[in-house]
Amino acid sequence: MAFRQNRWFLLLLLLVPVNFILGIDRNALTVSSALVKHELGIDSVLMSEIVVISTAVYALLQVPAGWFTHKIGVRVALSGACLLWSLATIATSFQTHLTGFFGVRILLGIGQAPDWVACIFALKLLFSEKEREQASSLLLGGLYIGYTVSGVLTAHVIQAYGWRTCFVIYGVVGLVFSALIFLLYGGPSLESHVAKPAASAAPVAQTRVGLLPIMQIAIFYAGVCSVQSFYSVTFPHFMATTFHLSTMEIGNLFSVPWASLYISVLLAGIGIRSFKRKETPERPFRAAPVRVFGIVAAAAFLAAGMMSPYAWLSMVLFVLSMSCVGLCQVLTWSHVQSFPRGTGVVAGVTALMGNGMSSGAPVIAEIVYRDQQDWMPVAALAIVYGLIAASMWFIPAGGAGRDQREVLLTPGASAELEQEI
Repeated sequence: MAFRQNRWFLLLLLLVPVNFILGIDRNALTVSSALVKHELGIDSVLMSEIVVISTAVYALLQVPAGWFTHKIGVRVALSGACLLWSLATIATSFQTHLTGFFGVRILLGIGQAPDWVACIFALKLLFSEKEREQASSLLLGGLYIGYTVSGVLTAHVIQAYGWRTCFVIYGVVGLVFSALIFLLYGGPSLESHVAKPAASAAPVAQTRVGLLPIMQIAIFYAGVCSVQSFYSVTFPHFMATTFHLSTMEIGNLFSVPWASLYISVLLAGIGIRSFKRKETPERPFRAAPVRVFGIVAAAAFLAAGMMSPYAWLSMVLFVLSMSCVGLCQVLTWSHVQSFPRGTGVVAGVTALMGNGMSSGAPVIAEIVYRDQQDWMPVAALAIVYGLIAASMWFIPAGGAGRDQREVLLTPGASAELEQEI
């Protein structure tokens, strides 16, 4: 069955859908948080801690997940991850106490931890350097379609069947897809050997990837995730307290910023690929200034949206913010794939920092709002996060990213020197 080795089949019918499912499962508790909070009799700070504990565990396990994926391969890591988080999703429906909720959310984080690094590793194995922005944008698109659909879908499923049945339905779908990945993924799962240059060819310099380039992209991504986390965790509380909207209304609006994020990652992938086709040695594509613009604009639009007195204007500004987040996401993950060695580990470090902020920033935001009863200090925090992330690209990288590197022979990839974006 040749289609099981086709890189576009694997991307569009396995990798993209599994991240679609992950996006829905991850946001289900956020959308139903008002109902769960009322049933448990807890405040917004504690509810946010329940929501983000899975992200915190997910973040802590990113580096081990990268190493784990390198050892066992994409197929087993991805199907096993989907199996575990789907079981955790089903188990959520049976919880009645705080301890149980924290337990299943921790299990969800453990299960989801290998997903993204396994998918990024798969893209490196399947696609050439010139195709990676487009492949990364499609992969991100699958995740963000899930985030987009999760608001409206979860709100309607909850209205029809209740929030507990909603988690059972989502979990069963995940179990089925876990089996499909295990049976149908026939692409490369492990990184192949490093090619040795021919005797007549000039030797290729082998370089070590320094700590600074890794920390630059990791801290930058932490800033990106701090902005994005507002929409995944804090958004329902903000809309309820500021504009006094119902759970159904918030669920419908929840999907709007995620839809803009989905569209932006697709357009960013197409646009960057177009620019790179036109680049020359004299006029290369410079990603760093675009990253700086993206994160500063994302944070500024978020802060402005939080200060708006009108719901419609807030939503417009939130859409612009998430569009800039999408650009940053594409530039982050295509950059991670450009590292010549240990892609899974670099992806793990980057995801660790990003998801660490995804779990920490919403709790900090809720604490600040609880103490100040005002969203302005929370908006100021978003600006700070954005400026710190942008400052990473003003630090000289020492030229490490411009050295010649090892040539990796991977199915579907050209045997050429990989370059920084």
